[in-house]
Amino acid sequence: MGESEDTAKKTERATGSSSDGFEEIETKSAGERADEVPAGTARNRWIGLAAGLVVAVVVYLIMPASVSHPAKLTAATALLMGIWWMTEAIPIAATALLPLIIFPTLNSKVSMNKIGSS
Repeated sequence: MGESEDTAKKTERATGSSSDGFEEIETKSAGERADEVPAGTARNRWIGLAAGLVVAVVVYLIMPASVSHPAKLTAATALLMGIWWMTEAIPIAATALLPLIIFPTLNSKVSMNKIGSS
């Protein structure tokens, strides 16, 4: 290779564009390019994940027997979602989908078709 060709290749790598007008495509996903999560944040997420589950179960169990099962389930789900949203234990969009999984699974009166149509 000549000196001018070598210089052109270095320029292509530095700028991300080639001499033929096409830009180089980034091969890493957004998750791979993202900064590493600090240790404290990761710890808080794990704590939030566990705390949300524990609080939801405790609230469901300590509610009076006169409260119906769907009401207990709704209260427990609301607290679980609130804790997971605050701590971002799982992505917020995934947390928002919890009722679509919890209600048909744990409540025989609610079907997936009813949730999807509402």
